[in-house]
Amino acid sequence: MKNFGISKKNLNDSLLNELILIGNIAAYLIKVKKFSLALSANKKIEHLNRMIPKNTLQKIKNLDAIEASQIRNSFFSLNPKIYEFPVHGMINSITNKSTLNNKIINLDPDLKLKDIEYLLRKGTFKDKFSKFTTADENNLRRSIILFNCILSEGLRPQDNLCFSSEILTEISFLRNKKEILNFLVKKAKKGNKLKVKKLLTDFPEEVSVKDTVNFLSSLSTDITPIWRNLHRKKKDYLYGNYALYKKIKFEKLPWSKRKLMPSFAIASFESSKARNIKHIQPFFRKRFLRAQNLSFLDPKFRVITEKKGSILENLKILKDNYSKKL
Repeated sequence: MKNFGISKKNLNDSLLNELILIGNIAAYLIKVKKFSLALSANKKIEHLNRMIPKNTLQKIKNLDAIEASQIRNSFFSLNPKIYEFPVHGMINSITNKSTLNNKIINLDPDLKLKDIEYLLRKGTFKDKFSKFTTADENNLRRSIILFNCILSEGLRPQDNLCFSSEILTEISFLRNKKEILNFLVKKAKKGNKLKVKKLLTDFPEEVSVKDTVNFLSSLSTDITPIWRNLHRKKKDYLYGNYALYKKIKFEKLPWSKRKLMPSFAIASFESSKARNIKHIQPFFRKRFLRAQNLSFLDPKFRVITEKKGSILENLKILKDNYSKKL
């Protein structure tokens, strides 16, 4: 079985906890099964229930015993698409230290996971790539587990999204900024139309409808408390890395695939001396799991995201008006 040598021993408590934080149902069920054999099981499960997103917990409560068992047992089944992604996409601050991230980035950017599967499965990856250690091999396996869990999620995994899919679909058929603003003001609830209009007044003219839909689709009220407490330098770091990640062109890794990679991947192309990937972690833990989920960092929209009282600090207004189905 082509599984990179991944086994249960790679699934430590630290990784399980991080997966539970981002709402991975299988990880939760694995931990619950562990607790069922321990003392104070109920208290430990209550703690897990506080960790996992509320929406996910409700889904778990609706599972019957057979469904729960099937999900738990499928945890180590790898998504067939995973092998075509670059090894560079495995950088993260969840399973890896900065030293391992830097080693990964120094590999050939065209090196894919399928190219290292056999080496990791046989434990000879470190022999071919001498800067890596046995510990690095194990953490690479954990990185792959993490990525596999991301691939199992929908394209908009964030909770508390501001725009429903139906609203976004309608916007995608409009032609320009004026039509979009008129549509949003018209759809706003009574008493909110002026608030919405004021919030979107400085919306950029030259941006395409496609980019606008991508931007709006990434908005969640979970951004606001993180954004308000971010230092300006950290915001600049995130803006700069997202812009670089989207701008760089690779024939073998077009944006259509690059946007599906873990959100940590936006730091792939910066200098290793400056790389501070942990700035991405608060968003990742709120289920901004893929690069495309960070589209609110698109520099085309900085005119409305970085000003005082910006759209990112007032997302509740948008959620109240556009998050429900039409």
